[in-house]
Amino acid sequence: MLKSKASELEEYVRRLGETINLIHSNVNENKIKIKEITDALEQLKVETQNNTHSISNLKTSSVHRSDFDEFVIRLTDSLKNLLPSTASSENGENEEE
Repeated sequence: MLKSKASELEEYVRRLGETINLIHSNVNENKIKIKEITDALEQLKVETQNNTHSISNLKTSSVHRSDFDEFVIRLTDSLKNLLPSTASSENGENEEE
């Protein structure tokens, strides 16, 4: 009888140890997952800050359409002045005068 009680107690302690080991393994796996999630959240925070900064740069660097059109006209005129004149363009200019 005493031997069977000791055997039952040993079996109980063995199962308790196995259960504790399973719990410990699960806790460690959860810690790893939590660390991965925390790292991912930190990365998202950094990316969000970078995106916010980029958006604010875009807002400050916006150009009005009229300013852009004026720039294109001036650029076109400057390029025309750099090109050598051709016979057809000279005829067109003479007709205008």
